[in-house]
Amino acid sequence: MKRAALLLFALACGTKERDQAIAKLSSPVANQRAEAVRTLGKSSGDESWASLQKAVHDGSPAVRSATAAALAASRRDDAPDAISPLLRDPVDDVRIAAARALASRCGERTSAYLRRAQ
Repeated sequence: MKRAALLLFALACGTKERDQAIAKLSSPVANQRAEAVRTLGKSSGDESWASLQKAVHDGSPAVRSATAAALAASRRDDAPDAISPLLRDPVDDVRIAAARALASRCGERTSAYLRRAQ
């Protein structure tokens, strides 16, 4: 009984934190959006994933760089596909973050994306 209560409490707190992070993605302040992305990278679920995929197109290079790391941390099978567009970003730091994010994962698709980026 206590375990179930603790699990429900943890899930409720995680949902609140995720919802706050999703709301912060609309902030005009890039640092707040980058922090929101990092928080979402620790979350699971379709809402978090969809928000991270949108953040790939954020106007701030810092947010896009944080998004690459957050997508890689998600450990989803489709993460390399979501990270790969950042390999063609006009900003060097974002491309480097995307390459690092992909390099942190093992797999044929990841290797293929990194070979194409050279």
